[in-house]
Amino acid sequence: MPFATIGFSLTVLICWMDPRPIKHWAGKVLKHLGDLSYGLYLLHLPIAALVSSMLYRVDIGWQSQRAVSFNITFFCVYVAISYVLALAMYHWVERPLITRGRRIAAQIGRPAAAPVTVST
Repeated sequence: MPFATIGFSLTVLICWMDPRPIKHWAGKVLKHLGDLSYGLYLLHLPIAALVSSMLYRVDIGWQSQRAVSFNITFFCVYVAISYVLALAMYHWVERPLITRGRRIAAQIGRPAAAPVTVST
């Protein structure tokens, strides 16, 4: 997708010219994406298939899946649904299970894995 290439190139160029934004990205934003990464990994393929089939059935003027309007619509809907579902999965599945696992590890006397912190 050419938009991703252009966006990545601009990001690299901006960070090369002024490295201060790297400190911002290395903080809260990347930690948040790291928290959601496992949910995104598990959910991305079913969501892509579902969104693609739903948009393909809806006729709003594009003739094929190769149309630019289809690709832009697909990307926006796909990213929004993926983010929301991964966020829900993290808060309602992953985080409670991580907490429970730490409690069990503490009860049986084994040290639990320490949480990873990012220093800025």
